[in-house]
Amino acid sequence: MRQRCNNPNHPVYKDYGGRGIKICERWNDFANFLADVGERPHPKLTLDRIDVNGGYEPTNIRWATHKEQMGNQRRKRLEQFSTEELECELTRRRNHALA
Repeated sequence: MRQRCNNPNHPVYKDYGGRGIKICERWNDFANFLADVGERPHPKLTLDRIDVNGGYEPTNIRWATHKEQMGNQRRKRLEQFSTEELECELTRRRNHALA
């Protein structure tokens, strides 16, 4: 999280810090981060921003599975998806259309 948002040399900085994604100041103290987010409830879960255009802050963070994260990305053109991502995206779009 910190590297993606704060380190211009990080490979995906352009998709995070480079487009204005920030980490709330409160989380400069790890104890505050832990109090707000809690420990990882399962080894396969990772931090996910609920609003992909919002920052890392208590109201915009959840623990999510890889599948949940795949469905919570900025839109990509279909040819940019891997086969697994494409299957998830098509299922997500189909379910959204049926809702």
